[in-house]
Amino acid sequence: MELARLKALIDLVARSRISELEITEAGERIRICRASPLSASPATPHSSQPRHEPAAEPQRPGGAAEAPDETDGHIVVAPMFGIFHRAPSPDSAPFVEIGQIVVPGQKLCIIEAMKTFNTIGSDVAGTVAEIFVESGQEIEAGRPLLRIAP
Repeated sequence: MELARLKALIDLVARSRISELEITEAGERIRICRASPLSASPATPHSSQPRHEPAAEPQRPGGAAEAPDETDGHIVVAPMFGIFHRAPSPDSAPFVEIGQIVVPGQKLCIIEAMKTFNTIGSDVAGTVAEIFVESGQEIEAGRPLLRIAP
């Protein structure tokens, strides 16, 4: 990768609110991570384990700002910045619906970042109780995506 392009990518990460950027191109893999004062452990790319970082007032699809209550289940949060997709393509059925039972490892959604589609899987068993984000919506790392009730 050219030095000018690499510098531009580093500047992009520094100016934006994303914490990690990974690009694979022509057999070369570049990963740029920004150290976060909130997290002492490094992020694991493409992990179904969410990083629990405080999100700045999550927005519900209706527009009301309200933090989800984790006492009634497990909150799945976005591990990265990107575009949230409920289905593999616009004409496909969503991976999960409210009321659907899920098992650990089951696909819940996709986050598109830098033209890469990252599958987010469930890390608990339960029933999808709420979906906090609309398909096609831009999200940030740490944003609540779904609530899975036991």
